[in-house]
Amino acid sequence: TPASNVARGEPNPRAWNVPPSTTDAIAAARALAEEGNPQASLARLADLRTRPGFEDESALLRYHEARAFRLEGQGEAWREAAWEAVDEDPRTFFGRATRAQIETVRRVAREKGAALADVVATFEAASPEGVPGPAGFADMQHPDAAGAVTIARLFTDALVPLLGVTLGPEIDDAALVAFIEGRPQDVADAWTKAGTWLVSVSIRQALVGDRMALA
Repeated sequence: TPASNVARGEPNPRAWNVPPSTTDAIAAARALAEEGNPQASLARLADLRTRPGFEDESALLRYHEARAFRLEGQGEAWREAAWEAVDEDPRTFFGRATRAQIETVRRVAREKGAALADVVATFEAASPEGVPGPAGFADMQHPDAAGAVTIARLFTDALVPLLGVTLGPEIDDAALVAFIEGRPQDVADAWTKAGTWLVSVSIRQALVGDRMALA
């Protein structure tokens, strides 16, 4: 199943030309949560949903509601809002798998008797309140070294019984991560490619602060 950083991955804006008044209002609502008042942030975000001009920013509003729920300690509400932000994402530039798409992969695997490496379930189990990320991810959707090792383990566990092969000596995860991170040229190339992707994504974010953070 295709996993992504649900906890800390802002959705795409629906259009390039989001009015400054819209982005400023959302940024102000988010700031309330960051300043220690998540209830006021949630009230402001709910109010924005009722205003003309905010109809196209539902995914973005849900994402910031999720962050406020997390700060307020409402784990289940955080999880639901974070996933709704992914489900409602307009995908104008990059895309992450929705819950419906993930369930389709699982259903087809069951129906066909196919091996399934359920990456999403594994990241959910290892994440607070079952919300994948940010641990294990280098950005919104690409794994870091530890995340890559986790995914490799899942594929190995799923395929080895089908292939009938015998594995060599076991290597622990920490050693594998150290091996990946100990190849400076490969790591530099990977971060350069990831950085190029992040810069291209950043210019399409609705909120200026998020553009700068990603860049």
